[in-house]
Amino acid sequence: MQPKRFVIRLVLVLSLFGATAALGQAIDVLVKQANTGDAAAYEKILKAGMVNYAFLKRGAPESKNVRGRLRADLRSRRDAAARAKGLVVHEWGASRFLQNADNKLIESAPEQTDDLPSWVRQWSVIPLAGHTELLVRPIICFYAERPVTLTVSLVSRTGVLTQWWPDVNNFAPPRPPPGDLPVWRGGGRLSWMNALVNPFSDKEFLAAPENSTWSAARDADAAVVTVNGSNEKFLYYSGVLRGQPLVNVDVDDGAVKLKNTSKFGIASLWVLSVRNGHIRHHVLSPMGAAETALLDINVTDNDPRVSDAAPLLALALREALEEAGLFPREAETLEGLWHEALFTKDGLRVIYMRPRQRVDATVQLAISPPTPSLVRAFFTTIECMSPEAGQDVMRYIEQLASESFEEREAAQRALLQNAPLWRDVLEKARDSADDPEVQSRLEQILSPQDAR
Repeated sequence: MQPKRFVIRLVLVLSLFGATAALGQAIDVLVKQANTGDAAAYEKILKAGMVNYAFLKRGAPESKNVRGRLRADLRSRRDAAARAKGLVVHEWGASRFLQNADNKLIESAPEQTDDLPSWVRQWSVIPLAGHTELLVRPIICFYAERPVTLTVSLVSRTGVLTQWWPDVNNFAPPRPPPGDLPVWRGGGRLSWMNALVNPFSDKEFLAAPENSTWSAARDADAAVVTVNGSNEKFLYYSGVLRGQPLVNVDVDDGAVKLKNTSKFGIASLWVLSVRNGHIRHHVLSPMGAAETALLDINVTDNDPRVSDAAPLLALALREALEEAGLFPREAETLEGLWHEALFTKDGLRVIYMRPRQRVDATVQLAISPPTPSLVRAFFTTIECMSPEAGQDVMRYIEQLASESFEEREAAQRALLQNAPLWRDVLEKARDSADDPEVQSRLEQILSPQDAR
């Protein structure tokens, strides 16, 4: 770089930094005024729009409530402006990684489909081998002022889109022949053509299981989509990918070291360690590119009770989802579907909001004609094998040989619940077991993982 150009660029960077700092100071002054009941100061912050949002996430404890109201009002005004443009498309979901005791990613278990309606289409009933990331039930909702016909396409270069509803007009790759082992493949593709989005439709839907993911997702006030003879409140799909998380997680002796390995800043990140009804949690919001952190994850009886901390963590996740662009009802629904798995189940997990650039790179979404407002809000979970979990799995394996039938059954249920994460340990125990019943029970626990 030429010296003159370097000086000019440095001046611009310093000017921008100075302008940002000055803006932050100005917002702080207005917040203090708004906190005393100054309606004009409150409105001035709102008129500036989302540019002020980041500054409102930090500040004095006494202004916490007013800053929270301001953020909520900014999101509400943003949402109203998006709806006024016409067609609004919101896609939301999650992805999951599993990491073993050696801090290595393991093959992600196939998604459980017990609570899915029987009419949901599947690429293959045989799980794929070789994937590391599970794309968990994204849905695409449409909000429109008048009927509109669209073509919606999804493409994943690193995986296969394994489930969908309503039926698509085409998909790739082709289904494997019966009996063949469907190893990892890329180039997953789905297309819905001539999908009619109608906010005035009163057509009925196929019956879905009560209290299921499906029935909960239908609660959104989105328009009805009619495509290929079926009516639904959204377009649904799932997939398996050969992906890598943005955050490297190294668990060792009661501590976890994190590193953001990407070039993206992560807006919101949580580390949760849950055990015996208590929770230790850390919040890194934001986490910059290449930033690292060393955190204590040892849970003690002095840590907050899950019942006390979980509602606050749930509220933080809902706000992060709204910050990413979701409507409040959507954020509440998505968080509610994951609440137990994220905030109450024993285990060590890292949760972060996936940057939009990474969402687009993972699965490309094309809508024709294009929409002026498209939101893609996903969070990612990394389920880690903690030292305590390693002790638990060995204790449960030993319990499989108990003289008490009830204890053997309880141990099998506990192992089955965590089989995807504990699989490599369970496989070694199965192969070395000399008790036929223990070996049989471990085979039953592993069978969903091995059935290919």
